[in-house]
Amino acid sequence: MFWGDGCPHCESAHKFFKTIEKEYANCYQLVDFETWKIADHIPLMEKVAKHFEIEEPGVPLIVIGDKHYSGYAESLNDEIIQTLIDNCAGDDYKDIVKEKQDELAKEAKKAEEAAKKK
Repeated sequence: MFWGDGCPHCESAHKFFKTIEKEYANCYQLVDFETWKIADHIPLMEKVAKHFEIEEPGVPLIVIGDKHYSGYAESLNDEIIQTLIDNCAGDDYKDIVKEKQDELAKEAKKAEEAAKKK
């Protein structure tokens, strides 16, 4: 989840995930990327947003497999839980955030190698 320190919707989303942690622990691991104070997380959020065709990403941005939620409200709880269950049961889970992290790492390595050649 991409979030911002001090964002009330992000805080609510964190509380929600905390309440379902025990029941659905085998279906997800919440990975946090704070973007308001940790600028290093912004490129990843931008890459993920681009993947989902989000022009102006905001927080919270919740990603579960190949599905995303821009923003958070309690009215999404049941849908989020169902998405967790669906992803947990399927063999075709696709971790978009991890894919984008890997892409960034490859881009950084290429840039580093190009800089060494100069």
